[in-house]
Amino acid sequence: MDLIYVPEFPDEHAELRDMLAETRSEVIWTGPVHRQPVFTEGEVRVRLGAEADTKVCVVLSGGGSGMDSQKFLQACLTAFHRMDAEGLLVVLLVGPLMQGQVSIPARFPHALQVQRGGIGVPDLLSCADVVLCRGGYGSMNETAAIGARVLAYPADRGIDDQGKRVSQFAERGVCEMIVSLDPQVLGEQIGTALLAGRRKGMELPTSGLERLADRIAQLAH
Repeated sequence: MDLIYVPEFPDEHAELRDMLAETRSEVIWTGPVHRQPVFTEGEVRVRLGAEADTKVCVVLSGGGSGMDSQKFLQACLTAFHRMDAEGLLVVLLVGPLMQGQVSIPARFPHALQVQRGGIGVPDLLSCADVVLCRGGYGSMNETAAIGARVLAYPADRGIDDQGKRVSQFAERGVCEMIVSLDPQVLGEQIGTALLAGRRKGMELPTSGLERLADRIAQLAH
C-alpha cells in the first residue's frame, strides 16, 4: 500500500500509530475531518421557523438502528417533556439506519420537529444551543467545531469506542458526559447547559488535509 491516511491525531492513538509504522507505508495523519455548513445560522433558523431568541436543542440519534438508539431518543424526549422552559425548539435528527419508533409524550410543551435528511447536519448544528448526541466520529467532530453546549451519551459498541472518544473531547472542554438517562437528571443537565450559553467553537487544523491532497495529486501523475 502506497499511502494510508488517518483522520485523527497520532498522539491520541499510540497503538494504531505504532501498528501503522510497522507496515512501512507512507502515513499521513490529517487530524479530525468534518463537514462544513452550507447555510448561515440565520438561514437555517428561517428554514426551521425559529425566531432569533428561540433556543434550539438538537438530538442526534447516532448511526445505530436498534433499541439502543430508540432508548436514547425516548429518554431525551421524556427529559424535555418535564422541563419548564419557554421559547424552546427540540429537533430530533434521525439517522438513515434508524428503524424503530419513539413515542412523543402527550402535551409535549415545546416546539418539536423530527427530521430524517432535509437540513444537513452541519447546518442544523450551526444554530444549535445544546446538542445531545452519542459519541460517533462524525457527531463529535462536527459538534466540536460549533459553539453549542454538547452533552454526549456514548453507545456501548465493541467496534467503535465511543466512550473513549467522548472522554477525550470532555478533557478538552468540548463536551460533557451525560450522567444519566433518568428524565429528571437529564432534564436538569440540559437546563444547566442552556443557562451556560453557547461556547466558543473548536478550530480543527486543515494542514493535514492539504498535505494529503497534495500527496494524492503527486501519486496520480
